[in-house]
Amino acid sequence: MYTIILLDDINGINYHRIMVPAQNLMNSGYDKIHLVKELKEMVDMDLTLVSNVVIPRVVNARNHKHFRHIMKRANNIRIIVDVDDYWVLNKDNFNYNLWKKEVGNMIKKTLQIADVVWTPSEVLAKYVKRLAPKAEVVIVPNAVDPDAKQWSHKKVKSKELRFGYTGAGSHNDDVDEIGYTFEGKTLYCTNVEKYVNKLKASHPVPWTNIFDYAEVYKNIDVLLVPLKKNIFNECKSDLKLVEAAFTGTAVIASNVSPYKDYIVNGYNGILCSTPEEWKEAIETMTKKKAKELAANLAKTYVESRNIKKVNEIRIESLNRGIATIIHEGE
Repeated sequence: MYTIILLDDINGINYHRIMVPAQNLMNSGYDKIHLVKELKEMVDMDLTLVSNVVIPRVVNARNHKHFRHIMKRANNIRIIVDVDDYWVLNKDNFNYNLWKKEVGNMIKKTLQIADVVWTPSEVLAKYVKRLAPKAEVVIVPNAVDPDAKQWSHKKVKSKELRFGYTGAGSHNDDVDEIGYTFEGKTLYCTNVEKYVNKLKASHPVPWTNIFDYAEVYKNIDVLLVPLKKNIFNECKSDLKLVEAAFTGTAVIASNVSPYKDYIVNGYNGILCSTPEEWKEAIETMTKKKAKELAANLAKTYVESRNIKKVNEIRIESLNRGIATIIHEGE
């Protein structure tokens, strides 16, 4: 019995939630996985040998209920949906209308045919349970593969205190939460949207591919993690904290979920609720303080968020699918 995993695109979400976990499982000797790029590859497969099919967020089926019927008729195959974000975007997001009409609706239809849903967030899990009450919801946290090249670099030595912002697109409102500009300070900032101008960053960083993006952390002592409080953001994972922990980087973050759920203020990070608190946290930060915060953040995350450790949750979930089929066949 094996599991089919749909890896239809290599983006940030699929990299962390599908590709890296699957590669690590296979490299660790878990050989019960078959990767496919699109569903039509399943047509010629012997589905009586399949126990699970893992779908990242959405399956582009014309009829989702019919797809579920095919899976059940073939071998009572369990449909596992991995969802990393809430399916309703904020209205200020440039993709809001597209998601409202198409993507968000497809995600909801996919979740409603799921037997199991993997999600990294307790808050998101709550909304999943409301939408798909019959599905088993399993918390599978985001993790890092420390053996991957981009996570194994050492910090570039520097006497100056270096701040960093590594957000992707659609975070202008989140950046506004900081309410501070960095003239006279060193700030490495992704050069997308209006972030560089808003923060007056000294070092614009070109957006790079998913296999190299963590390289920027070698020049950052303190990561800025602003997040506006709303449902979509509260459903996000704590991935930025995980990235910081594995790269020896301190964090200053907004005092909202998911960050407030993991940061003990002043011990393994700094939480800020107002621009005044952001200003104080930035201006009182030192190299020594950053190293202490980073070391404690590593204690919080490095052991528990190693991809091998988190994959134990996936293996247990996948094996339950095999056990179910064997039991029903007896």
